Amino acid sequence: MKRRHDGQVLVIFALFLIVLLGFAALAIDVTGKYAAERHYRAVADAASLAGGQDLQITGTRTVTNNERTRARTDAMRTVLEQMIAPGTAYPSCPLAAGGTGTTYTSNVIDCPIGGGQLRVTIKTPALNCQTCLPDRAVQVTIREPSHNTSFAHLFGQSSWDLWQASVAGLTYSKSYALVTLRPPNFVGVGSLDQNANDVFLAGNNTTVNVKFGDIGTNSYVVTNSASRINLDPGYLIYHWDAQTPDLWNQSSGTPQGEKLTELITEPTGYTYPAPAGPTFTTQIAGEDTATNCTAALTGITLPYKNGFDPTGSVLKCYNPGIYTQDFNVGTAVNDPFIAYLKPGVYVFQEDVDINGYLFGGLQTSQGVTLVLNSNKSLEAIGAEGLVLNAGPSTCLAVACRATPALLNGVPVESPDHLPLTIMVRTNDTCFQSGTSPRLPILCTSDPASNTGTSVLKIGASSGAGGSTGAALIRIAGVIWAPTDNAAIASNYTDQQSYVGRIIVWSIKYGGGAALNQEASASSAIGILRIDMGCSPGEPCSSPFSP
Repeated sequence: MKRRHDGQVLVIFALFLIVLLGFAALAIDVTGKYAAERHYRAVADAASLAGGQDLQITGTRTVTNNERTRARTDAMRTVLEQMIAPGTAYPSCPLAAGGTGTTYTSNVIDCPIGGGQLRVTIKTPALNCQTCLPDRAVQVTIREPSHNTSFAHLFGQSSWDLWQASVAGLTYSKSYALVTLRPPNFVGVGSLDQNANDVFLAGNNTTVNVKFGDIGTNSYVVTNSASRINLDPGYLIYHWDAQTPDLWNQSSGTPQGEKLTELITEPTGYTYPAPAGPTFTTQIAGEDTATNCTAALTGITLPYKNGFDPTGSVLKCYNPGIYTQDFNVGTAVNDPFIAYLKPGVYVFQEDVDINGYLFGGLQTSQGVTLVLNSNKSLEAIGAEGLVLNAGPSTCLAVACRATPALLNGVPVESPDHLPLTIMVRTNDTCFQSGTSPRLPILCTSDPASNTGTSVLKIGASSGAGGSTGAALIRIAGVIWAPTDNAAIASNYTDQQSYVGRIIVWSIKYGGGAALNQEASASSAIGILRIDMGCSPGEPCSSPFSP
């Protein structure tokens, strides 16, 4: 029997048309959803940037509740300007202080605006920083709990919960107060760096307070259970090696840290002054007359340790120039116990050994520069005091320290115009030739410890980093000493000692007391940018929770 199929195509077409129209209608809803989310994201970006710029005070990276209140309030203002009619009052949201709706001293959580159609969450510190510091970032979330659909309700979707979040944070260029250049020394595939103690704190209660600066190391920072490093807020420990667990992890470390993705190169601009001035073949030849010494010390107070009586101690003043023999202070009966260096540049071609007091740069005008050979040493093991470029005895801030020494009228200074106080000539075999700035490499003479030398031993023993005597250490400016195993200790508990910026291969702190380390008197302005946290495709956790 012959069957008739007339009309079947029409039925199939009608069914297909229904499906096609359903997809088209759903596409309209999906397009509307994406358009709304793009708008919410743009507003959240603008609001987080508006709030983030409030988390900055010129001269410091400290953030207080005042800055956070302004950040939340300005972020909300931006949201209202973009989403609600002009002139709309600030809403009194959950967790907003005062009930006036004009300031927000705590985080704003899922705050209804626009008659409740939209919700806003504003948080600082931010929850989802990837490259920024949470304390210096604002996170803004805009939510539409019930985004109406036109056709998706046919598929059981009468409304959608839409939200978009943005994180804006301040980032800063690295401002190192301490740099250790010794490069990694890996043994075997996947091994940790064998030079992991490039920055090492030894001794009970040894504390290093780094002021206005970061720490940068081409390996890692190691402290024992009784020692500690403190950084000012907003500064980091930048390290190359990855330990497990990482004590300086960015989100939970104390202080916070960040892993370097490339080695720190040799800082440029630290030029050695060419030897100039008179040449002294003996230390005695460089002594100034008693009359000139008295005149040089007019108006200058020598900062001895508490309880020290200089009566009966031999004091000598010295002229800048080139010293071709050892320079000793308090190491033998015939040595002066107190030595004062007049302003200028001192090139020491042999060892410098300090057991008494060595002073220089105790006025705000030009200070001193000590230049050493990398195969010699400056030993102040158990020295009574080493005070260089500290400025007047009343000077308590970087601004009144001594200005750089002059050589033929040219200041001997760092690229940012700090005095170059101690300079050790580089061992060029420790740098990769042909690179600019030069990359540090393991020295061929001693690959395990790089230079294998201990040029600087200031107030510390050469062994465990402890001190054989209570040394008063005040060295302002910059210590540029690209050599290994520098040792600095302060155990003068009556008054904190300090050093300036230090650039070495590796360093050991000890002494069992506090040592302040100064970088610069100012704090650079940060760069405000949208962080990757909460960006499309990136995780964004709990945007509405308290």
